[in-house]
Amino acid sequence: MKTRKGIIDPITLTVVAVLAISIGIFGAKWHPFAFLKKKPPTVELKQEQADLDKLRADLVATQDKERADLEAQVRAAQQMQAGAALALGRIPTEHVTAESKLAGNLLIRSDLRLVAAIGKLPEDQQAEILSIIDQALSGKQEEIDAANKKLADKDGAIKLVSEERDSLKNQIPVLKSQVTEKDTLVKATQTKVIEYADKADAKERESGSLSASLASVFHWLEFAGIAYVLIFWLGPGILKHMEDDWPKRALRNVCGYLSSPLLYHDARKKLSDLADQLIPPKP
Repeated sequence: MKTRKGIIDPITLTVVAVLAISIGIFGAKWHPFAFLKKKPPTVELKQEQADLDKLRADLVATQDKERADLEAQVRAAQQMQAGAALALGRIPTEHVTAESKLAGNLLIRSDLRLVAAIGKLPEDQQAEILSIIDQALSGKQEEIDAANKKLADKDGAIKLVSEERDSLKNQIPVLKSQVTEKDTLVKATQTKVIEYADKADAKERESGSLSASLASVFHWLEFAGIAYVLIFWLGPGILKHMEDDWPKRALRNVCGYLSSPLLYHDARKKLSDLADQLIPPKP
């Protein structure tokens, strides 16, 4: 800390003083590595909640599609049931048997139950099956073949719907399990956020308590002690070994004004007036 002349380097002195004061002021309050502290898992919670919402939406969409396929299957059966009733109604009276009459009565009961479950067969499907029955019973081979082709096409279409529904039914349990797992994870993260908030609230309340106030007082007393040591103990000794230059005058003024500002200012003024009297002005 000394130069070749044995005088304390003013720059080194300044650095030491600044560090000492900084330690006194910020030592108990400043946390330079606070940015490394673990943050509350709010971002994690938002992402998990978004994932949960997406899974739930996927589950609802899958269930709705499976329900729509089920309705399509039932509607297809209802249409075929309506066609069977129409075909039985075309049997000439002289050819009606007890069996055919019973079959007609059962189809009527079946239709009533289907209407109660899912409503009446839509008019377009009624018209379609009526057209197929007309062609199938026309007695013309070409129209009969066309009717059979339409029935085969409907069989193929409903088969695809059935396969899709089977796949959806397998997906639903998996999605339900994923929703349950993600919901459990979200609740666990929510618990962490609540715990973090509770701790932050407790810390905030503690910061205004009597113990915190006393700690703040002790902190400033600590700073005052460091400042006292620098100004009243080290200051005079340091000034004694410094050359009479601007660093020494600056440090002397700092120590003087900090230790006793009114007395020091009065002493400076008296010394300045005395110097003016002893040293005549230049001509």
